[in-house]
Amino acid sequence: MLSLPRERLTALLAESALTSVELVIAPPGFGKTTVLREYAAADSGAVFVALPEAADLEAFVRAIIAAAVPSALHSIGAVFEAPGEQEIDARVGDWLVSRLRTFNGTLIVDDF
Repeated sequence: MLSLPRERLTALLAESALTSVELVIAPPGFGKTTVLREYAAADSGAVFVALPEAADLEAFVRAIIAAAVPSALHSIGAVFEAPGEQEIDARVGDWLVSRLRTFNGTLIVDDF
């Protein structure tokens, strides 16, 4: 499959990486994944995560942590198994945010 370089879009992504969150939206087949992969390849601080199809919360968290903070992988199971006052979404969200604070790069999540 032939892929055309998308310098203008890659430059826009580099510029927008200075913000906290950026969303790339286009219909299927318009090259979102291609441009995000190109950007990640060009930026040594960028990490590209392709989510598994129909990923549940645990699969999502595992994919993000494996790519961005692999040293935290060993403690994921306890977060999902631990009973607590907080609902699972809030507990996992707090845990994920705390682990991602050590990540100093651009996290690209495809097919979120």
